[in-house]
Amino acid sequence: MTLDLYFGCDESNNGRPLEIHTGVFSVHASDAKIVPILLPKFRSHKNLFKRLRNRTYSFLLFTDTDRVNIPKQERLGTIVSSLLYEEFDWAEFDSFNFLLDGDRSKKEIEYFVNIVTDKIPAIKPDKISVSWGGKFDQKYLVVNLADELAHYLYRRGVDAISEHRDRKVLIY
Repeated sequence: MTLDLYFGCDESNNGRPLEIHTGVFSVHASDAKIVPILLPKFRSHKNLFKRLRNRTYSFLLFTDTDRVNIPKQERLGTIVSSLLYEEFDWAEFDSFNFLLDGDRSKKEIEYFVNIVTDKIPAIKPDKISVSWGGKFDQKYLVVNLADELAHYLYRRGVDAISEHRDRKVLIY
């Protein structure tokens, strides 16, 4: 039996001084199938943790200082590899399927793959697939969950989430 990992990634507060980047991990292929009707952007968060059931997540804070210290082309790979770091025994997975909200350049995706595989050697480039595009947070459940989680955490505030057990630190 093969075990595939699906990873949805999104952020809150695009481009403002503090961003919260989230990653939702799933082994359910259905979470990474495009939906026939766009999903709503959930903002009440009433059922967020019920919707996250049987999935794992992590998040990190990305500041203006990080923006200055990390070259633009390296940001996505650095953020995602930081969200992934020490999360699983990577050797148990047969494939890693990344779904990223937002438009990306091919060069940014090349950097992304290189950085992730460099920082997490157990993830091999030939086992990675990367999909990205606009409205992925409404087209794929795993990204929709990452979007809602980012919004929820942003609304809670930095003080409330800075010591949270699922918070990761950027790995430079």
